[in-house]
Amino acid sequence: MIQVKPELTPKKIAAVVILSIAAIAAILFQVFWTPDTETVADSLELKKQKFLQILVAPQVGTLYALDPAVQDSAGFRGYKILNQTKLSPEDVSSVAFEFKDAVDSYEESLGTKECFNPTMGLKVVKDGKTADFLISYDCLVLKAFGDRVEYSYGAAGSPAKLEDILKASDNQIDSQTVEPLE
Repeated sequence: MIQVKPELTPKKIAAVVILSIAAIAAILFQVFWTPDTETVADSLELKKQKFLQILVAPQVGTLYALDPAVQDSAGFRGYKILNQTKLSPEDVSSVAFEFKDAVDSYEESLGTKECFNPTMGLKVVKDGKTADFLISYDCLVLKAFGDRVEYSYGAAGSPAKLEDILKASDNQIDSQTVEPLE
């Protein structure tokens, strides 16, 4: 019987070496560099909590009453503005506290609903950074928007204090399309 020995050409040797290195690298990556799922979740949670710090003593703010049923590209975050008011320094801290407290008051046992119907919005500025917030009390959700980030939080509470601040403002708006105050 004649045995044929395969010739080992430089190309075949290079291919075997490259595939071996790739296989070893893949194994090492899985063993040493795959992040722990809890670490990733904890990291996201820390970023979300850090983002909420803009609600602690903001310098400027505007509060919006929104119609969640009417989309309006000229409105606040795509929702029709029913009423809006620039907040005094005292009111901006109070309103910001209401939004932060909605997140802090939320308990996992409340769950969330498969909806998002924001009736209130808030734009705040702190240390030159701007953030927008939308809250849907009936769906138990608050959404936050910053520079290239968007977070979603569970939220609980009542819009009563926010509605009182809006009612006391002189910026009552009729039903035409209104652009947000800056």
